[in-house]
Amino acid sequence: AGLEARLSPGFDWLFSVANLSVLSEAVLSMATRGAVNFHDGPLPRYAGLNAPVWALINGEQQHGITWHLIEPEVDAGDIIEQVLFDITEDDTAFSLNARCYASGIDSFPAVVAALESSNPTRRKQNLSQRTLYLRDDRPAGAGRLDFTLPAADLMRRVRALDHGGYWNPLSLPKIESAAGVFAVGQAELVDGTDAPGTVLA
Repeated sequence: AGLEARLSPGFDWLFSVANLSVLSEAVLSMATRGAVNFHDGPLPRYAGLNAPVWALINGEQQHGITWHLIEPEVDAGDIIEQVLFDITEDDTAFSLNARCYASGIDSFPAVVAALESSNPTRRKQNLSQRTLYLRDDRPAGAGRLDFTLPAADLMRRVRALDHGGYWNPLSLPKIESAAGVFAVGQAELVDGTDAPGTVLA
């Protein structure tokens, strides 16, 4: 049975956490005060799916999480709570995603406290700054590593597609050569005179 059949209307707030589906209007209307979504990225810059991956691919220095009200447009509702943190040089998709969920857990009491008030503080998003990543969006070249790029960019691409053994929703980083296509598990920057200065394994 669908979510609508499993819920009874009349509760105050509906929370959507780690949910990859858009909630129907029928489900959203069951909550008398509204619905709140946990998003694993800083809005409005990283709306949509796989925000930690895209932040790493894009070379961001900072990432974060957002609790926001659910509106018809995906990840566009008013912000209730947002937490930002620095991305480290060692972060992978796996570690950055884990840090997002840790920040979500840590910030949840502040979200509940805001919603318990009669008029929770809401901050409108500047949607002119919005970037939306969809389910079918993929890295350039289907994850193939472009050796015309600096070594640091190649390393970041490998880390961005490292899901720590969990399902990878985007693509594997890979090298294409005359001998075939080879998946890359990790990359390390090394000193030397040979381009591109990266050891791949």
